[in-house]
Amino acid sequence: FPVTISVVYRTAELCNPPDAVPTASFTKVGTDGVQVTWTAPTNTNGGALQGYMSYDINAPRRTPDAPGTYWPRYSILPGRTTFIQYGIPAGTYRWAIAPVNAAGYGDPFVNNTTITYP
Repeated sequence: FPVTISVVYRTAELCNPPDAVPTASFTKVGTDGVQVTWTAPTNTNGGALQGYMSYDINAPRRTPDAPGTYWPRYSILPGRTTFIQYGIPAGTYRWAIAPVNAAGYGDPFVNNTTITYP
């Protein structure tokens, strides 16, 4: 008797991590907030932009492989170019922002100055 076999192929999105955010600013808001404003990268290297990760570059990493392992960190949806986060714990922070696509994190744009929260 004849046998029919169906094969379904899934294609992965072939891409590299996106280029870095070309410009960004980090501004203290009140006593426990930061406003991050940036320009989206012009080259996503073949992958749709999935969002951004903003984090404290001075913080210890949970694992050594990606910006997303820093803490505190905040995920930001794609299509946005400004973000405000409140409730940041007391301390001194040096903020960064990195774009994300299916291949992973692009290089971060790192703030050259620190922001201190009481």
